[in-house]
Amino acid sequence: MRVHIWSGTFSKREGDPKRCRVSVADGGRSVTSHQCTRKPVVFRELDDPKGTFGFCKIHDPVVVAEKRRVEEARWQREWDERMAAAQACNDRAKALDKCIIALRAIEAGNNDPRALAREALGRLDAIGKD
Repeated sequence: MRVHIWSGTFSKREGDPKRCRVSVADGGRSVTSHQCTRKPVVFRELDDPKGTFGFCKIHDPVVVAEKRRVEEARWQREWDERMAAAQACNDRAKALDKCIIALRAIEAGNNDPRALAREALGRLDAIGKD
């Protein structure tokens, strides 16, 4: 898990151990950041040579990772629904094109218009069942 630990790069000071160690953006157009002002509640050992860091409830890496996993699953579900709706729309358009072709053939004097109409309606019914 990737966590941005605050280390006063420009001020050349270490982070305050009595505060959450996550680097928080200052906001606006600024690219600078500051150490989170909340008290550490959870202590986690990260892949860092400095060892264990304290985190507040909001920036706890385990909680953040779980929230991200849930959100990505929701996004994937919404994406799948959108793609299924788009596919159904494409299928409907193709079936309607086939119906138009069948109607034009009937208009041109097809010898068996009922069979042609039955075939075209069967395609539309198949789409409605999906």
